[in-house]
Amino acid sequence: ADYYNEERQERKVVERGDEVSLTFTAYIFTGGMPRAANVYYTNDSTQLAQLQELRLNTEYWSSEPLVVNLGTSNIINGVTESLVGCREGDSVEVYMTYEEAYEDRVVGIVPHRSAVVWCYTIDSVVKH
Repeated sequence: ADYYNEERQERKVVERGDEVSLTFTAYIFTGGMPRAANVYYTNDSTQLAQLQELRLNTEYWSSEPLVVNLGTSNIINGVTESLVGCREGDSVEVYMTYEEAYEDRVVGIVPHRSAVVWCYTIDSVVKH
């Protein structure tokens, strides 16, 4: 979202092995812009509040940042690959086929073979 921001070049670059904290929302992609009705997981407190207004149960979802250790965390491949080369503070949208996200695994909350979208902000990068 801020690729052309001049101060972006001063921020830490994400590399394999780094620890990255993310605020994210994951959607089932149905074409067009992501909508609240298509959210299947989030830790974004603003998004959680909107979902609660729609009377969706988010009681088991945390608003804590998702911490990913690139190369060792159990996170979907498309997100891992999209993080490399980004910078701390970047906001990113990643559109993935089901195979890019989950390979052959069945994920109960995502209809089989559905494309997904992850929108995230890189809150922090810890170099290792």
